[in-house]
Amino acid sequence: MRFDPALCTGCAICKMRCTSRAIEFKTGKGIFTWSYDPGQCTFCGRCVEGCKTHALSQDAECPPVYTTIGELKQSYDVVRKPTPKPAAATTQAAAAAPAPAANPAQEAHNDRR
Repeated sequence: MRFDPALCTGCAICKMRCTSRAIEFKTGKGIFTWSYDPGQCTFCGRCVEGCKTHALSQDAECPPVYTTIGELKQSYDVVRKPTPKPAAATTQAAAAAPAPAANPAQEAHNDRR
């Protein structure tokens, strides 16, 4: 498993998708710690599939042999990146969209009232 901290947004989807609990994710103020223990990993790839920013990739080779639990564990402290709010994107899209065309049949119906 490869982790690229520069691409990670800190969404923690990888942790939620990891069925073997090989990924730990701890949040702090403006920073988070991402940890991975290949000794616990089943190499199913669910975390890689769930990562929208491609911060995770999976290697074909097996991890090295280890004799102590946690010996291969890797941890990274990463500064949290701001994520755009969906409401702001929707507002911008609505502002850029053209106004709906008038419906002549509806206008005629409204005029008769």
